[in-house]
Amino acid sequence: MKQMKSVLLFLSLCICININAEVYTGYCGVYGSGNVKWTLDTETGLLEIYGSGDMEDYIYYDYYDYPTSRWHNYLGSVKSCIIGDGVTSIGDNSFCLCTSLTSVTIPNSVTSIGDYSFYRCSSLTSVAIPNSVTSIGDYAFTGCYFTINNFINNSSLDAKSNNYWGATICDERTDDGLCITAGVVVKYVGNGTSVAIPNSVTSIGDYTFRNCSNLTSITIPNSVTSIGYYAFAGCSSLPSVAIPNSVTSIEYSAFSGCSRLTSVTIPNSVTSIEGNVFSGCSSLTSVTIPNSVTSIESSAFRGCI
Repeated sequence: MKQMKSVLLFLSLCICININAEVYTGYCGVYGSGNVKWTLDTETGLLEIYGSGDMEDYIYYDYYDYPTSRWHNYLGSVKSCIIGDGVTSIGDNSFCLCTSLTSVTIPNSVTSIGDYSFYRCSSLTSVAIPNSVTSIGDYAFTGCYFTINNFINNSSLDAKSNNYWGATICDERTDDGLCITAGVVVKYVGNGTSVAIPNSVTSIGDYTFRNCSNLTSITIPNSVTSIGYYAFAGCSSLPSVAIPNSVTSIEYSAFSGCSRLTSVTIPNSVTSIEGNVFSGCSSLTSVTIPNSVTSIESSAFRGCI
């Protein structure tokens, strides 16, 4: 009985330690190719990959939006990654969906970067690829947004002919997460509640703020002339929006699903209201439509009170 009590006490201590642990570790190397380990400090957000040999490949199940990396349970905790000297490859889907990852250090020992390895790492602002890397897999940086100066490549790789391995190259990426190319906001990758679009912008692109559920305030300057398809769709916390008189076109479903939007004033520069523009805006109680509008699609206000 005494021995049984000791075993139970030991097990309970182990359970408590696991529940309260802030550091996780394990193996992530290809079987038989070396000894590669990982350690994640969830308090600091630092993921370290170290040892010798290749990292293993992982699978991403698109239907379930689910990657199989060893740290997949802590994706939101990964803020930075240091890959130690001795690691020779970055496996497929290794950092897939690490949306809080802002920096990664790749050593000269790495020779290859796998398919979709940094897929949808939207907070990653720069990456330095050492000269040792001779191959980069398909779509390795899809869902990443860099300026050309922050996407550094070595002389043996032709980034442009490889379409930057899926990365979107922007003219500018602002501190609050606006990615701007040729006067168009192509993507918002921040997580703030308030965004002010700069005066240099002339268009808000398709899907730019889609499903930004944290967004409560947006300032659109008079320089903007168009708002793209689904531009603010699913911004469920946005209570109001001021559309300036400079805007001449608001595309299909631009504000659909903005369930907290209560009032909208369409500027007199707009002549038509496209389909589903305000569909699903269930809190919308006031809409001001100017005489300039000559056509309204039947689904423009579908699902509004």
